Amino acid sequence: MNVLKTKTRELATLAIGDFIARETKYRCPACDITAGSEELSSLVQKCGKFGYDVLVYVGRAFFLGCRNSKELVAELNEKNISICESEITYLARKFVIYLALAHRKAKNKTRALLNMNGGYILHLDGTGEGASPHRTRRRSRGPGQVVSYCPYGCRPMESNGDGSSAHRCWCQS
Repeated sequence: MNVLKTKTRELATLAIGDFIARETKYRCPACDITAGSEELSSLVQKCGKFGYDVLVYVGRAFFLGCRNSKELVAELNEKNISICESEITYLARKFVIYLALAHRKAKNKTRALLNMNGGYILHLDGTGEGASPHRTRRRSRGPGQVVSYCPYGCRPMESNGDGSSAHRCWCQS
């Protein structure tokens, strides 16, 4: 293996904080294959500055912990990671994209598991109170269950009481 190129990168992970990594790429003259550090690529994306652990930390704190960008900048500065508010917003958006891609990748396995177990409610949206402008929608995957929807934004729908899968809305009673 011959050295193809060497470059330095300013990176940051939760475990280390800010650091400078010297990355060396190698090339095999016989088969023309290039290789780099597997450990570095497992920590940080190819052209990224922040480690995957920082990405997950920001995403979870932003969406699950309801923290804002200023709070996260202060928290990460305490962990020796220099970051600005716009990078926090960028990482939070990136987290959502990666999460959506992971869900899409697991979609077929999830459906197979649901069908194997008989199904259950997957989504309940717009559960506003009273005459809220939210629309109420329920989706089920169980045998004989249907998607129910209320265009008026009423309280969640209830079953007819006779064991059927049809639903009626509170506003239509």
